[in-house]
Amino acid sequence: MLMEHDHEKLWDAAIFLAEHDRLSEMEPIIKVLLGETLNTLEKPTYVIHQLDIALSSIDSTEDLSHLKTLETTIKQYMKAGDLQSAHKVLIEYISAVAVNRNDIIASLLSFNPESIQDSDEAIEGFYRVGEVAKKLGVSTQTVKRHCEEGRFPGATKTPGGHWRIPKSLFRTTDEQDAKAEKTLRRLDEKNRAGGEVDDEFNLI
Repeated sequence: MLMEHDHEKLWDAAIFLAEHDRLSEMEPIIKVLLGETLNTLEKPTYVIHQLDIALSSIDSTEDLSHLKTLETTIKQYMKAGDLQSAHKVLIEYISAVAVNRNDIIASLLSFNPESIQDSDEAIEGFYRVGEVAKKLGVSTQTVKRHCEEGRFPGATKTPGGHWRIPKSLFRTTDEQDAKAEKTLRRLDEKNRAGGEVDDEFNLI
């Protein structure tokens, strides 16, 4: 989740871009903000990848102020425990920002949290935290923190609290990673043995 200060900065940036007719640059900001709203409602954020932003419908400061008000209203309903009202406002929010609003709403309605495995097993199309940590060369805590901060769009938490990160976010495949690791291992072995190091970095 974004810190409140950073969240406000995103809204300020979106308003600035709208004022200067830089709508295409505003699009990713709106997606991040909607992702935050979905997180608030504990809805899957992977639908953001399907989102076709209706830029012509949110091209003014008035439109963005309305979206911000809807977002605030959703949070207020959530704090009050009024989920039905929060969901009604979410539909209004999505209708305001999405060209393909029906597809997005259908995806949210069809999402079944029970279909996400509650154990630390692999899921097709997603990486586990440990796999991403190894891929990026960072700690698992760093990956979890990035998930919480929304830095991995589409990352989803299972009912048991295990993060799943979409494989589509990464440029290299599992096969390329395995080949790179194997090559680096061979280089390390040659270095330890004092042998010549060949040019073996053709990983594709």
